[in-house]
Amino acid sequence: MADGRKVVFAPGNLRYNAGERTWMFASEQYMALGSYNSKTGMMDLFCWGTGDRPTTFTKFATDFSAYEEWGRNTIVNGGGNQWRTLTSNEWYYLLNKRDEAKARFTLATVNGMEGMLILPDNLKLPLKSRFIAGKDGTKASDNKYSVAQWKKMEEKGCVFLPFTGYSDNGKVSKADSAGNYWTASSGTAVSFGKDYIYARSTTPNNRGCSVRLVREAR
Repeated sequence: MADGRKVVFAPGNLRYNAGERTWMFASEQYMALGSYNSKTGMMDLFCWGTGDRPTTFTKFATDFSAYEEWGRNTIVNGGGNQWRTLTSNEWYYLLNKRDEAKARFTLATVNGMEGMLILPDNLKLPLKSRFIAGKDGTKASDNKYSVAQWKKMEEKGCVFLPFTGYSDNGKVSKADSAGNYWTASSGTAVSFGKDYIYARSTTPNNRGCSVRLVREAR
């Protein structure tokens, strides 16, 4: 996430079970609740910095000026309190500054779910299927992977962030056409859609966005 520093991404998006008051990771990287957020007591869209109050939503961004890290919570399938959220600068380095950065992410489709695919450093693709990097005009349909193909890529350290949509005061929009992932930096998310990827997107803190945590590589 900077020269000489590496992290491991969590195996899925962060989720919260409001009924049981427990945190967990989705069982697969390509899974997202989308429009089902909160309808079954489960949610994976949160206002900024709400590690201590995940079910809080308001109309005012100023209600979320204090940051509480999600990774400080006990995550039932997370193997201990070792997780954190990347800063905006770290995301920018990953998508723009590391060696061959522009050739190492793209829009893709995994098991029918669209989103953003990120390759680790120095990876030679373990598949013969083509990989079109995330240049202007690239679409998720340009890079399609079955579950079996994805497992091979995941074993090599590839990361997939699915479209999740976002929520405003708890109402979900664009569940199948946009991904919005919080950084640890106020008002800033990583955003991507059908034909765009932004490493730094100005986002109001009261918007419900996804969270993908990381831990330091051992």
